[in-house]
Amino acid sequence: MFALVCDLVAARNSFVHLDVTFLAPLDSVPASYLMEHMECALGENPIDYAWEDSFARGRIVQGDHQALSEDTTDSSLLVGPKLFRLFTQTVVPSQRVLMGVQGTPHDLDPRYLDRFEAVALCSWDTESPESIEARARHVRSKLAEIDRQLEGCALGAAHIVADAERDANAADLRRKRIQEQITGFRFDSNIGAITTHYLLTHTAETKAWTMDETADYASRMPLSLLGDPRLFMKGEELGTEPAWRYPAPN
Repeated sequence: MFALVCDLVAARNSFVHLDVTFLAPLDSVPASYLMEHMECALGENPIDYAWEDSFARGRIVQGDHQALSEDTTDSSLLVGPKLFRLFTQTVVPSQRVLMGVQGTPHDLDPRYLDRFEAVALCSWDTESPESIEARARHVRSKLAEIDRQLEGCALGAAHIVADAERDANAADLRRKRIQEQITGFRFDSNIGAITTHYLLTHTAETKAWTMDETADYASRMPLSLLGDPRLFMKGEELGTEPAWRYPAPN
């Protein structure tokens, strides 16, 4: 879907930032959907186009081409978080970003560009309840698998690892639905505790990558089986809120 946008933007030698939140499951959105809105946006001068319908709400604006040119006067720029920040004047979680960039690659490393010819950057979220519910229901099959694996054990503990949602509100909703699946599941095995680990990955200007963990511990036992339920016990603690509630690293 975004590839069609990139082709259109490159053909027009344009510089745009597309921000979209999908309200319907992605598999129900036509492949040409974003391209058609981009076609409308490119007809405006200056570019500042917004819409909302049953599929999504979004906005397309002119990107800061000058900021890229100034930063690459005597150097090249990696296609990554810094380019996104300069072009959009915003910082968003890296897993919510798509990039289509055309320029002159550096001789030693083609990931670095200058003399930009076209840029299409996309930041996106999903608020589709159907998509969130489907991913939460998948946990139920994992609970059944855990129950089979622990059959006959005197006492068991289990861990489930899940990618955190890109959008904070969607992440909160999925977390709630998974908690409901766990508390409502009828185990035949003698399981004492389950920990769900939500992992949120980032790339940033100052770090190659980081991974934030939110651990949810659920137990039948009067005393905790685990002193620390986290996988990354030596990591820096962000606070009491889930990881997706904190600003993206820069």
